[in-house]
Formats: sequence, structure tokens, C-alpha cells
Amino acid sequence: MTPWGEGTETLAAQYIVTNYGGGEISNSWGYNNGKNWCGIGGCELAYDSQFAQSGIVYFASAGDYGLGPQYPSISPNVISAGGTGIQRDSNGNFTGETCWGGSGGGISIYEPLPQCQAFIHNKTGPKRGTPDLAAVADPASGVDVYNSSYCAGWCTVGGTSAASPVLAGIVNQSGSFSLSTLRELSRLYQYYLNPVGYVPKFFDVRTGSNGSPAGFGWDECTGLGSIREPSYF
Repeated sequence: MTPWGEGTETLAAQYIVTNYGGGEISNSWGYNNGKNWCGIGGCELAYDSQFAQSGIVYFASAGDYGLGPQYPSISPNVISAGGTGIQRDSNGNFTGETCWGGSGGGISIYEPLPQCQAFIHNKTGPKRGTPDLAAVADPASGVDVYNSSYCAGWCTVGGTSAASPVLAGIVNQSGSFSLSTLRELSRLYQYYLNPVGYVPKFFDVRTGSNGSPAGFGWDECTGLGSIREPSYF
């Protein structure tokens, strides 16, 4: 069990997913990786193994307070979900995406650079960088949910707590996923290395800032960008 009080839920989800053939688990909670919440710098590394269950691909929200990594999103065993804002014309047609200013993301203090991110070490240095992907999180263009207690009906919500399950749902709908997060991340970044595969399947978000500006390629707000074509999975 983790010291955040989320361990029981995570273990229960792992049990269910594992016993029904594997799949995806989305986490919409997190703790600021920049603070020593257990009194010892880097102690979160001891909990990385909780996100390494075979047959499961883990997702976690990158955070909603701007630049700065969040755990477990920063774990190399998790696909980190950053946030975007959706732009539409007067008819509601999609016209683009921008980095959401509240999106978490950044460079870890403790987690080492995973092999799949080796080619972006010029941006991250020797440590893990987040996010990996991004999805809608700006409350101004968020997702519609029905909640009888929170808003007494339908309301629009945002945050990377929405982006994480959105991305997990895309993977689930594709019907194809790897046997571990590490394999899924490796496949994801391999696509990025090949422009022929990357360009038609991903939207490289290059505008906006969360304290670190979005730009060409991987960045600390939207990662590799948002998914344009889910079939890449």
C-alpha cells in the first residue's frame, strides 16, 4: 500500500484487470515529485514496482498545477498524461490543440531516464521526463460528464485527471496493447523516431505553455503530442 492512501484501490484494479485478461489502468491521483513526502529524497522509487504488473498498461495524470512532475506519472512504469486545450470554429469543428497552462510535466529529480527516452536526453538530461502523451484537459474545452452530486446533472470538467482516462480509453478501444507499460512506451517512442509513422498518427502540439513552452517534438507540457489516429496501437 502506498502512503497516499491509494494503494488499496490500485491493487484492487490490478487484481480485476489481471484476472480478466489484462488491459489498462488509469490513475487520476498524484503527488508532487519535487517534495520529499516521506522524509527521504527519492523514496517514491520504492513504489515503482506497483506499476509493473504483467499484462497491464498504466496511465497517470501529469498534474494540474503547471510545470512540475507528479508521481506516479513520473514513474518509468507509467504513461504520463499531459493536458491540452481544444480549439474549434463556430460550427464546432476541430481546428487545433494547444498546451493547457495547468498541465503538469517536467523532469524528475530521482527517476533515471528510461531507455525509450534516450533520444530526447538533450531535453531531459539523465532523468525521466513527462508527459509522454497529452489529451484534452482545459476545463474550457473539457469533457462532459453526468454527476448527480457534483453538478446535479451534466457538466463540463477538465484537468489531466480527465486526460489520463481519455488516453487509456483510446488504447482500450484499439483492442491492441503491450504486455507492459515499458513495452507500450517503447512502441510509442519508436513511432516518434519515424516521421512517416508519427506525422499521420499524432498531433505535435506546438503552442501554449505550462511554464515551459510547447514546441517542436517532445516537450514538458504535451510530451509527444496528442493521438490523431488511435490505430497506431
